[in-house]
Amino acid sequence: MRTADEAIGTPSGYSPDSVVEKQQDEQISKDSLKHEQNQPQQLLFPPLTIAPISKQVFAKEESRQQQDEQISKDSLKHEQNQPQQLRFPPLTIAPISKQVFAKEESRQQQFNPMSISLTFSGLPDNNDLLHPASITAIPTLDITSEEPSTASFDNWTQYLNFIDEEALINPTEENQSLRRIAASNASGNPQQQIEEHTHHDVPFSISLSLNKAVDWRWSLGTGLNYTRLHSTFDLGYSRAFIRNEQTIHYLGVPVNASYTFLGRDRWKLFGTAGATLDIPVGSSLSIRHVLDGQNIFKRSDKLQVPLQWSVNVGVGLQFNLTPNIGIFAQPSVNYYFNNGTKTIRSEHPWSVTMPVGLRYTW
Repeated sequence: MRTADEAIGTPSGYSPDSVVEKQQDEQISKDSLKHEQNQPQQLLFPPLTIAPISKQVFAKEESRQQQDEQISKDSLKHEQNQPQQLRFPPLTIAPISKQVFAKEESRQQQFNPMSISLTFSGLPDNNDLLHPASITAIPTLDITSEEPSTASFDNWTQYLNFIDEEALINPTEENQSLRRIAASNASGNPQQQIEEHTHHDVPFSISLSLNKAVDWRWSLGTGLNYTRLHSTFDLGYSRAFIRNEQTIHYLGVPVNASYTFLGRDRWKLFGTAGATLDIPVGSSLSIRHVLDGQNIFKRSDKLQVPLQWSVNVGVGLQFNLTPNIGIFAQPSVNYYFNNGTKTIRSEHPWSVTMPVGLRYTW
């Protein structure tokens, strides 16, 4: 006869205890799952799994840094092995050149178009000369003739004989004085040659000029110059001589061109070339007869002085005290064309001068 369990189909070997244990296990699983769900989100992933991931990241980053350092070392070594001119990339030259050209262009655009200068010129020189001379005179008897003859004498004895006759015919104060000068020079030496001692003072010149700049290198200028020439001519010797002292005043009109070779910071190097027309505005001739240190005769005449042309070339150096005011020196070589007047310019047509001055630009 079967039991009740067997009648309802209970498996064999099954016991109530096993059913209870199974239910307990299922309850524990449910409680454990519920407990895990109630925990914070970060605890869903065990902390121990983070460490291996972080180490991998750091290891990968460190490896990449080492690779970058190696690449930098290889690149530097490659640049060092290149020729010297290739160490600097060509692209870096363009900005530097642009800066230089921009600075040059800015300087060209900022040049001052007008300038006015005040200049003094003149160099000391040994202008004393002693050379043979002659005295030219017109005999009194020929003065009234249409074509008077002239007499020229190169020694004092001949001149004394001539002036003795003149003093008898025309006993003026000047003829009497000339007779005494001739007699003093001829005494003791009948064949004594007539000599002239010439002295030229240093020409004094001051000028005011105005210049117009064409660009920052070229400029054109003109102005007004004043020049004083003074010379003395002595016929005879220290005891008895005839002194002719002449003074000429010129007003000159220069025309010149200037070229700036170099302009840097406060310094400026330039060259000039031009021509000048000097117009005589005054002249005088003083004649004195000196015997034993005393003036025994004196008279004054006016000279007829023609125009004087000259050309010049020079190089100048200027230092700017301020952006608008500068001082300069301009050594120059001048050539004066002979105008028939006996001056330092006729005896020394080539001359070197050292003009110095003050220039104001705006």
